[in-house]
Amino acid sequence: MLQGAVCRARYKIMKSSEFVEFNGDVSLAVIFPTRNNESEIEAHFRMAKRFLHLATEVIVVDSSSDKTLDLCRRCLPQSTKIIKHPPGLYESWNAAINAVKSDYIYISTIGDSIEPSFLETMLELCKSNNLDLLISPPRLIDAPKKTGWPIHEIVSEFNLSSLIIPNQFELVLLNFYVLSQYGLCSLSGSLASNVMRAETAKRNPFPPEFGGGGDVMWFAKNCANMRVGIVPKCGSTFMVHTSNHQKFSVEHYDLWWLQAISYLFESNTDLANTLDYELIKKHHTCKMILKELRKSSPGSFNHTVKKAKKWLLKRYLSVLMYVELAKIKKLLSAALSSRP
Repeated sequence: MLQGAVCRARYKIMKSSEFVEFNGDVSLAVIFPTRNNESEIEAHFRMAKRFLHLATEVIVVDSSSDKTLDLCRRCLPQSTKIIKHPPGLYESWNAAINAVKSDYIYISTIGDSIEPSFLETMLELCKSNNLDLLISPPRLIDAPKKTGWPIHEIVSEFNLSSLIIPNQFELVLLNFYVLSQYGLCSLSGSLASNVMRAETAKRNPFPPEFGGGGDVMWFAKNCANMRVGIVPKCGSTFMVHTSNHQKFSVEHYDLWWLQAISYLFESNTDLANTLDYELIKKHHTCKMILKELRKSSPGSFNHTVKKAKKWLLKRYLSVLMYVELAKIKKLLSAALSSRP
């Protein structure tokens, strides 16, 4: 998950009067992905027991070499399904998701929490609105002061106050806006703050080849084919921690960003009619070349001139991109402000 602390967080905490009554006729699988969490897992399960009564099935997918699995067996219901899987975040998620028999999935990552009444509300909203994915902004724990994720900024920037369900074009445009403003990040935030339809996740497994950006790429590729809702209020927390994902080069992330953008353009023809895809590619390619030129410094006159030319081209393209982003923001503001 590549959700850097990139913007100022503004939390709107869910009030008790805003919770939706849950009638209990939709099934939920709670998945616990674990890997060497023996020092923290008992505290996590004490928190999780507050909402496990909502679950029709509980699944642990474990890649541990310590006593984590023993603690899982001791702390969780006897009916818990245990899946042993080699290390690999998204491969483990996919293995657990494929074992689900329930309607919806909540992935409870260790250290992150959700209020039981908020989870109930999310389940009811998913059912009543036939959603594939319901996104909410978490309250970040141990994050640098006044920082947050794109989902927090989107909620604030467009003044979202209640559930919205963007149409396909609006959702793709919104995710493009996030990628353009914040780099390889996703509107979907953390799955520990979201609820997802099981069949949707089974049809579209998370790609493991993008390191910690697998969920970002997953959302970019599939958002146009999902019915997605956004709840702007916080009812969950996310513990900000150092990533243990395999490290990739800046060049990898640049190429993945371009791939994410191409997924969006391929998934919705209206996007290509609205935005200048060639301009976006040129701007990004120019940035990548300029990075390489700055890293190498032979000191020759020709090298300096080449850098200067690329810098001027980047400045020119940046102005054009600013115009494109302003156009996007205007379209989104008009669309989202019309929501009830």
